[in-house]
Amino acid sequence: MTDDEIARSEAEARQQAVIEHKGECYVVACPGAGKTLTLVRRAIAISATLETRQGIAILSFTNSAVDEFKEKHGSEANTSPLGFPHFVGTFDAFLNHFIVMPFGIPGCADRPTIVDRWEGIMIPHGQSGVAAPPIPLHHFDGETGLLAANRHSSLAPAQAAVRSHYEAAAKRRLDRLYRKAMLAATAARKAAIEFLKENPARAKALGEAIAARFVEIIVDEAQDCNDDDVFVLEWLRTHGARLVVVCDPDQAIYGFRNGSSANFASFVGKLPSLVMNGNFRSSKTICAAAATMRAASRGTPDLAVGIDRDFSAVIHVVPYKDSPASKATVGAKFSELLDTSKLIKENSMVLAHKRKLAARISGNLPQANVKSDGLRRLAGAVADYHRPATSPRERSHTIRSTVRLLMEMEGHDEDEVSTLRSMTENQEPMREYHRKAVMLLEHLPPRFTGTITIDTWLTMARAEILRLTGTKVAWKPRKTDWANPLTTSSGSVSNLPYATIHEAKGRAYDAVCVVIDGSSENVIEHWTQRASATSEALRVLYVGLTRARKLAVLAIPENQVELAAEVLKASSVPHQLWTAPRKAAANKRSSKRLEETTP
Repeated sequence: MTDDEIARSEAEARQQAVIEHKGECYVVACPGAGKTLTLVRRAIAISATLETRQGIAILSFTNSAVDEFKEKHGSEANTSPLGFPHFVGTFDAFLNHFIVMPFGIPGCADRPTIVDRWEGIMIPHGQSGVAAPPIPLHHFDGETGLLAANRHSSLAPAQAAVRSHYEAAAKRRLDRLYRKAMLAATAARKAAIEFLKENPARAKALGEAIAARFVEIIVDEAQDCNDDDVFVLEWLRTHGARLVVVCDPDQAIYGFRNGSSANFASFVGKLPSLVMNGNFRSSKTICAAAATMRAASRGTPDLAVGIDRDFSAVIHVVPYKDSPASKATVGAKFSELLDTSKLIKENSMVLAHKRKLAARISGNLPQANVKSDGLRRLAGAVADYHRPATSPRERSHTIRSTVRLLMEMEGHDEDEVSTLRSMTENQEPMREYHRKAVMLLEHLPPRFTGTITIDTWLTMARAEILRLTGTKVAWKPRKTDWANPLTTSSGSVSNLPYATIHEAKGRAYDAVCVVIDGSSENVIEHWTQRASATSEALRVLYVGLTRARKLAVLAIPENQVELAAEVLKASSVPHQLWTAPRKAAANKRSSKRLEETTP
C-alpha cells in the first residue's frame, strides 16, 4: 500500500471505531473527517437495536448542520426519516420542545411563541427634539434589552447620544412581548435553565423521562457549548442519558452567545475519548493553508485522504478595495478561476462574516431590508426569490418575509406579524399565507424587460395583491430607487451563490471565496500570530476556508494582502497573489500575476 492508502485506511478505521463504540464518548474530529456521515451511520446502527418507542436525539447548534444530518441520513438509510420517537434539531429546539413549550413560562398562561430573530419591530428612542432614527429590535439582546456590543460602532452620533433611551425602550418592548408569551431564543433558553434549577425534584423526573426515551443523545458541533449548555448536558448525564459529544475546538465561532464554556473541558474529560483525523474533503494545499490558522502546537496539516487530495489548485489571494465595483470584480475573478479549473458555480460559494459583504463580492445586491417600505421590500423579495444563486434556506426566508408583508397589509398586530404567532398556532393560516406569498413571488417578474417597465410592474403588483388579499395598496412612490433590485444592471454579475460563514458551517463546496472584512477585527494580524485560541475572527476564517474541497480564494483588503501572502509563503503553502484592478472595467487585466509561490 502507498502512504496515501495507508493514511486513508487508518482514517476509515477511526470512523468505524466511532460507529461501533459502545457507550458514551467524546470525539474530536478535524474538518472533513466525515463526522456527519459517521454519526449518521452510528445512528442507523443503533436504530436497528431499539425497542418500541425508544429513540435517538441528535442535537447541533445550527440549522445548517441539522439540515446536513437529515440529508445524509436520507441518502444512507433505507428506512423512514428519523421522526418520532427520535429527535433531530438544534440544542435550543430540544430545550424548547421538552421544557419551554410543554411547561410554559412563569406568569403567563398563553402558549409560548419563540422567535430566533425579531422581524420588522423598530425601537424609537422616545426623546423629543432628538432627530435619530429607530433601531431594529433584533439589534438588542433578547433578554436584557441592551444593544449588542457589535452594533455600537454602527450608531450615528445622534443615536449614540441617546443609546440608554433606546435600550430602555427595547426592554419595555421585550417585557410586553414576554407578557404575551412571545420570547426571543435567548429568553427562552434562560427560562429553560431556570426551570431546571428552581425545582430539583421536577428536573430529576423530567431528566429520567428523557433518558428513558432516548437511548443515546448525540451532540454535534459541541465546541459551541456555553456554560448553560454544559449545565444541561450534566443534568441529562446525571439522570441516565448516554451522551456522545463531538467537536473540533478550532471551529468555535459562537462567542457572541458565550460559546466558549469554562466548564466544557472538565465535563468532556469525564468521557472516553476518540479521535477522527484524516481529511476526506480538502486538497493537500487547502489542508496546509488551514493549518497556518491554528495555534503553532496544532499547526501540522491534517492528512488529506479524500479523492480531491491531489487537486493541483493553489490558494489564490485576491485584493479588493472598499468600493462596490472592486468587490464585484473579485466575484468575477472567482468565476474566472472556476471556469479555468472546470468547476461549476452551483458547487461553489462566496463566504463572509457579513451577508452584505458576501452579496457584494458575489455581484449581487444585498437582500431587502425589513425596515424599508412595503414596495421596496416586495421588489427585493421578488428579485431574491428568483435569483439563481438563492439557496433553499434563503428562499424560505424570503417567503416568510413576504408572508409578514402580506399580514401587515391585512392589518395584523405588529407583534403577531413579527412572531408569525397566528401561523405557528394554526396550520391552516400557515398554509394559506404560504400559498399567497409563493403565488405573489411567482407571478411578479424578477427583472424589467422591454414590455415590463417600472409602471407596468407596479400595476401588476397592485393587481396581484388585490386578487390575493382583497387589499388595495396605493404605492405612489416619488422616487424610482425602490426598483433597483429589479433592474438588469443591478442583478447578479456572476450568479455566484453566497452565504455567511456561520450559515455554511458544516457544509462543503468544490470551491469557496472567503472574504475578509477590512472594517472588522484585524484577522490578518491574528493570523500572523497564530492566535486562534483567543481570536474568534481567525477561527471564523478557518471555518470558511475548510469548507473548500478543491479551490480556495481569499479576498483580502488591498492594504493587507502582502502580509497574508507572507504567512502562506512562510509555511510553504502554494499560493498566487493577484493585483487589484485599477478600474471595474479592467477585469481582464486583473488576471495578471504579481507573485506566484509553488514550492
